[in-house]
Amino acid sequence: MMKSETMLPALPVAVVSGASGQSGTRLFAGLGSAGQAWFGLDVTNTGAGWVSLAPFPAEAPQQAACVTIQDRIFVLGGSILDQRSGCMRQSTRIWAYDMLQDVWHCMPFEQHSDFLGAVAFADPQRGLMVAGGYHRGQFDDFCIRMSSLTAEDKERFRSDYMAREIAGFHWNTGLRRFDTRTACLDVIAENPLLATCGSGLIQQSDLAWLISGEVKPGLRRNAVVCLDTSNCEVLATEQVSGGKVFGQGDGVASPFAGLLQQTPLFAGGTYFPGAAKNYQAGSLFAHRGLEKRWSDECFVRTGEGWQLAGNLPAGRAHGCSFVLPEGILLTGGDSQDGVPVLENWLLSDMSVN
Repeated sequence: MMKSETMLPALPVAVVSGASGQSGTRLFAGLGSAGQAWFGLDVTNTGAGWVSLAPFPAEAPQQAACVTIQDRIFVLGGSILDQRSGCMRQSTRIWAYDMLQDVWHCMPFEQHSDFLGAVAFADPQRGLMVAGGYHRGQFDDFCIRMSSLTAEDKERFRSDYMAREIAGFHWNTGLRRFDTRTACLDVIAENPLLATCGSGLIQQSDLAWLISGEVKPGLRRNAVVCLDTSNCEVLATEQVSGGKVFGQGDGVASPFAGLLQQTPLFAGGTYFPGAAKNYQAGSLFAHRGLEKRWSDECFVRTGEGWQLAGNLPAGRAHGCSFVLPEGILLTGGDSQDGVPVLENWLLSDMSVN
């Protein structure tokens, strides 16, 4: 995978674990580490740079699910700081950004939701679909309890919390449809495979690919799940070949992903080398003592499956992916040890090694 130089301007501030959307040549990004800031870029008028748009009107979420549908960008859930308790908690809100009016609307949504770390994609019938997501009760309770413990007790509690099997985290296995007209959320099918958080997402016509992602904290899925969005069903689990991450049995979380000349591609993401082997050997706290790494590997889906296609200039994750005629634009996110990245990278050529 080659990196082409791009003259597109960098984001004015770091956007890590934020939200993004795209409508043709108009790109939108913000939230996450950028707080309430929200920016837009018209790639046909790059001289104007990223323009500040209507700020997010509430506590800005991190790791929210987001999807563009026509002229609106929907931002679902995520984690926010509770001003009363001073602890992180899951947001239960769904927001819609109107690109034409430059205004945010809070949807009249009052149902139980677990959207943190989930992915959202367009539903050809009624709006959008949601897959995966962290159990809200467990997440909120963990944050509250951690805030009240001593350093020694925190470590003991964290260790006990992590040393559980995948099923003990109760992540969302339901494939959920959010009807944007009625603001109702319904489980319309069950994902027979393990639910994930922090998966990459690629959508192409009636297919969607959930790229790797965590199946419990610190442990990633070593595969890609293919969904039929028209019938709301899981079609297959697709293996990923080659590379030092997937080749060792691990997977990635929060990669970049998109279509390059109609070819599905994903790149980067974070992982813990050896976590999969530890879990298989019976060590339930699979990433204990392991160093978190940022992957630099790129994979494309060919007729023979997902194949290693090259490397990024450096490991990178937690950013925004935009599909342009010239290639896939990677912007925002961070690099090794969580160092924010402002530089744009354009993936514009591919070749399977």
